[in-house]
Amino acid sequence: MTSASFSRGKLVREASLTQADMNEVAKCRRDHNRLGFAYQIGFARLFNRFPAQQPLEINDELLSFVAVQMNIDSERISDYASWQHTVSEHQARIQQYLGLRPFDLDESNALERFAFEESRRLEQTALLLARAQEFLKERRVVFPAESALLRLVGEQKKLAHESIVTRIADSFSPEMAETINRLLDIQPGETVSALQKIKANPAKSSAPAMNALMHPSALQTSKAFAAWPRGRRKEIAHEHRHADKHSSVGQAG
Repeated sequence: MTSASFSRGKLVREASLTQADMNEVAKCRRDHNRLGFAYQIGFARLFNRFPAQQPLEINDELLSFVAVQMNIDSERISDYASWQHTVSEHQARIQQYLGLRPFDLDESNALERFAFEESRRLEQTALLLARAQEFLKERRVVFPAESALLRLVGEQKKLAHESIVTRIADSFSPEMAETINRLLDIQPGETVSALQKIKANPAKSSAPAMNALMHPSALQTSKAFAAWPRGRRKEIAHEHRHADKHSSVGQAG
């Protein structure tokens, strides 16, 4: 049983059977097959995917809504669910009838490119997942399993993140890179980095503390750091240090 939520309006809009639907359903023999076929049409329109087959994924609200339209007892779905071959055959017929396309390798590659570009401007996984679903629905592609979709979006989000970090890090001058390293380093005898000191509010509003905050070098470095994308400052700094390390090894060789 699926517990996916949807509004009553969406149920009526997506799962109301048309005359064309009824004509297609009528090709099935026996009431339980007609009920199952109509249920799968409503399911595909509502969720843009087909129900799992073993056991048959049932949404009670959708089933009741379809059963009323078909004037067939909803309990007859159990007779339909026991015939997996019929369920599978009906899904192939419905996919063709609704003009849906499978999520094949070409569609997977297209979604990867889309998710990568979207990840360059969006950070929330839930929002990226919603955009991926919109992309597939617009292309009339059946959704893959949710776990597969989450994995694809997560991988592209990571790649986009790394691309952004690398691009920003490569844009820094050697002087700026050195300044960043000094800001992030914790010097002997200190407990926090220079950057943390700049960002922290003075413990006491003394003249020396305020002078330190207003020092030109402190203002300049703090302003430069604030311009970086939030949540990516450590990664950018790490990228610089990683690059510096390899550069030093290459020069030593």
